[in-house]
Amino acid sequence: MRFDFGAEQGVLDWRPVFDQVMGGESTGQLTVSADHLQFSGLVSLQNNGGFASLRSPTADYDLSKFQMVTIRYRASGQSFALTLNQHAEYFKPRFKAVLPHRDGEWHTDTIAFDEFMEVRLGERLAGRLTEQALRHTIRVGLISNDKVAGQFELDVDYIEFK
Repeated sequence: MRFDFGAEQGVLDWRPVFDQVMGGESTGQLTVSADHLQFSGLVSLQNNGGFASLRSPTADYDLSKFQMVTIRYRASGQSFALTLNQHAEYFKPRFKAVLPHRDGEWHTDTIAFDEFMEVRLGERLAGRLTEQALRHTIRVGLISNDKVAGQFELDVDYIEFK
């Protein structure tokens, strides 16, 4: 399974979600160039804010036949994490893997599923990403990971499950 943003395949179905859903003041925009998507904006800590995210459409993504995910991206200003959600409600646990680079250079990182950690509202939990959780994934996302105020830019070429 591959989200190929350079081909604009389904990219318009992805949507930004900010901490405004909980009273925060972070802002940003999603744009599409000829070869990637660009997500940029400002993370604000005002009114208990602190995140900017980008989410795939909600669907039945059975990821149980895969062992890893590869993402080609560049980030600056903030680090980001790749998320796999099994629930639509924001307050329920999800799994995330931190994308290690924020130097503004293009990187291709492959992340094994055992590197994902279970989190709820930014707090790390003890759960591991199981085959059952992979089978019931309903959304793939990207979220700012630093919880610090400041500008960000995230460009993504593709996300591919292998």
